[in-house]
Amino acid sequence: MPIPFRGAEEVDELGAAGFLLFLRDTAEISMGGGVLLVDARAEPLEFVHHSMTLPGGALWSAEDAGRHAGRRLAAELFRALGRTPGVLIVRDDGSASEQWLGDLEVGIPVGLLDEVNRGGSVAPRWLDGGPALGSPADRLCERLGQRDLLIEPFTRLERALRQLHPFLAEGDSD
Repeated sequence: MPIPFRGAEEVDELGAAGFLLFLRDTAEISMGGGVLLVDARAEPLEFVHHSMTLPGGALWSAEDAGRHAGRRLAAELFRALGRTPGVLIVRDDGSASEQWLGDLEVGIPVGLLDEVNRGGSVAPRWLDGGPALGSPADRLCERLGQRDLLIEPFTRLERALRQLHPFLAEGDSD
């Protein structure tokens, strides 16, 4: 008699969660970013990355340059993805994340995650209400949260970006 179990089918039906992170070099000249898609076990499904030089000069304030670069990088990363995640989680370190996200019409629920919550219960602050209650995306976030896997993918994402874009090795995250 077979042993009852729940396996890959349940994980597959929940879809993917996307984690978006931007890093800047210390000179504030360049920015790199990446999106890591993971399943309900936080196992990697897809990773895309890109970098760009920040606009500069007398016509650009530092805030406008960061907002412009965030918007452009996000658009490049979203276009490069081979699949659409059910939710997008963005690390919010007090940067202009919400500003440039407001400049884009993202067609999936977007949550800002404040890393200060580390060690306590972690839940994204959803823009536009979040995933529908009981939907696969909602269950995916709940499962990742129950296993303390809403912050950890950012660690892997940051490590990968710093390896792939060495100029970011000394920079700050956005």
